[in-house]
Amino acid sequence: MPLPLEGIRIIELSVIIALPLGGGLLADLGAEVIRIDPCSRLDTRTGGPQPDGRTTERYWNTSGNFNWMHRGKKSLALNLQSREGLDAFRELVRVSDVVCDNFTREVMGRWGFDYAGLKKIKPDIIALSNTGWGHTGPWRDYPGLAQAVECLTGLANYTGYFHGQPSRVGQNYFDTACAMNIAGAISAALIYRNRTGKGQFIDHSMLEACSQNTAETVLEYQMTGRNGERWGARNPAYAPQGCYPCKGNDRWIVIGVTSDEEWQSFVQVAGNPAWARDAKYKTVLGRRDHHDELDERIAQWTRDQDSYELMHKLQKAGVPAGAVLSGKDFLLDPQIKARGYFELLDYPTEPAVGVRPYAGRPWKSSLNDLTIRHSAPTLGEHNAYVLHDLLGHPEDEVEGLYEKGAIGASPVDTAPPPRQRGGLQQQKDMGMITDFDLDYKEKLGIG
Repeated sequence: MPLPLEGIRIIELSVIIALPLGGGLLADLGAEVIRIDPCSRLDTRTGGPQPDGRTTERYWNTSGNFNWMHRGKKSLALNLQSREGLDAFRELVRVSDVVCDNFTREVMGRWGFDYAGLKKIKPDIIALSNTGWGHTGPWRDYPGLAQAVECLTGLANYTGYFHGQPSRVGQNYFDTACAMNIAGAISAALIYRNRTGKGQFIDHSMLEACSQNTAETVLEYQMTGRNGERWGARNPAYAPQGCYPCKGNDRWIVIGVTSDEEWQSFVQVAGNPAWARDAKYKTVLGRRDHHDELDERIAQWTRDQDSYELMHKLQKAGVPAGAVLSGKDFLLDPQIKARGYFELLDYPTEPAVGVRPYAGRPWKSSLNDLTIRHSAPTLGEHNAYVLHDLLGHPEDEVEGLYEKGAIGASPVDTAPPPRQRGGLQQQKDMGMITDFDLDYKEKLGIG
């Protein structure tokens, strides 16, 4: 079967995570995604871990984050500050279907490539702009990052412990949610264009995309006037619910009892202890009123349990439970392996990253055997393909663009950023990581 987006060409101008990952998903679906790679600003190419924790000579091609987000794409290292670079971009727009960016609102307009400018080049073009707050409203000119968006949606206000301060969920939790939105919005626009012949501008606001995560607290206020509070690992409707220590170093399990029937099942798995038969624990109201002491009782029991084994026992008894996994645990998890979520992909280019597991898509299709099509591109890897093969420029003219600085294949500044310096032991000594496995490749089956 043909891939869903086969024959679609997308130009991507992106930094950080949200749009790059969205473009990676579109490439998985068959689109030809051409990333406009700058040679002067390498933030997207330098973030995340380096192979074996060491900085390679051409580190801008080996970042773990970059290789994950930009899998399946092509790279045109184009200088949009030059006349020749702007001309080449215009030519590429004429033979493309989608242009997407995640700059602040005014950047594309400076180059003449806002939606009005793009429509003059190609009337049926689809353009998507991913910004923190959208192109309208009083915040439209503010720069935005997922960390700030998470706080402004209200999620951080409800994440944390009782009487504690707000807490963020993770480093870039909302970026990945936006990536899914972006891929869906572009796909819908392509369907519409296929039906009507009309392109469109998609004004994607990360704030609005991520506000769905706080819908429950918004509804609570608009229906009752109540402003929610931080519950930690608990739930106001269920008891007991919490995160409990298990056997081993920093091992935990989350358990949530949602009914009296589940409580009885939990008690049986716990060995029917005398304290659990106390009448005050019989109903959810009673258990909620005595949640603190119940947590202490449960924690005393779980401390001697293996988190994975206990999760399976409770799940088989009909009690929702989940071991708290680290990144390592998740990579080695049998459920994830059985689903084939991580795909082994060889990155053979110089410097060689080798075979690594890459996160795929969170869905399976019965019609298409979707896979990551190829590894992420090195900087400027497809300059000749785009300019010569696709746009028809003679080879000597392409070489002349290198000399003029309109295109490139290496960064202007090759010095690695401070966070990329030092090996794993040095990073551990500095407190950047807690530990590392020297035999991690063997554990992953990629040695």
